[in-house]
Amino acid sequence: MVNILKLPEALEQRLCAELHPDEILIWAGQPNLKRMMKDSVWAAAIFLLCAAFGVFCLSKLSWTITGYLPTSTNWGPLLFGLPLLAIGIWGLRGCVQLHRGVLRTVYALTSKRMLSIESATTIKVRSIAISDIADVVRVQYQDGTGDLVLRKITNKDSDDQRRESEFCAFNDVRQVEKLVIGVCWQHKL
Repeated sequence: MVNILKLPEALEQRLCAELHPDEILIWAGQPNLKRMMKDSVWAAAIFLLCAAFGVFCLSKLSWTITGYLPTSTNWGPLLFGLPLLAIGIWGLRGCVQLHRGVLRTVYALTSKRMLSIESATTIKVRSIAISDIADVVRVQYQDGTGDLVLRKITNKDSDDQRRESEFCAFNDVRQVEKLVIGVCWQHKL
């Protein structure tokens, strides 16, 4: 059963280029933009307020210098406002980059692995072999979106160590979990 959600052409081409010839694509989709950006809205608001307060401090200094306010050589607004403005701009830039990153990410489940492809100026591919998946944890929200945490056991000096890979913001996380578990069961038979 192949369930490929509508992907932008560039992401679909990138996904096809990453697949091995003997792999069968079972599912592909993108993260839910709303779910990924939900937490960053608060961060963006804080960074926007920070930048606005920085501009206010700098404008107070400029009003003092130009003579609109009583003259007192106080460099506090400059020393306080400039870093606030820089932090605000830096934070807002990070929120915009997160938004762009979500739009350039694709998740895929094949007959041999689960993979995440982030395609921007560089391409980052993260994959977990189906045979290495020891446990699947689903975190589901009320709207049906959610995250999958795939746990992988690695043997290192006879100590079992668990490594987790999180795939965030699936639209129908329950369906994707069923597909992952189904592929894992088929692989173990």
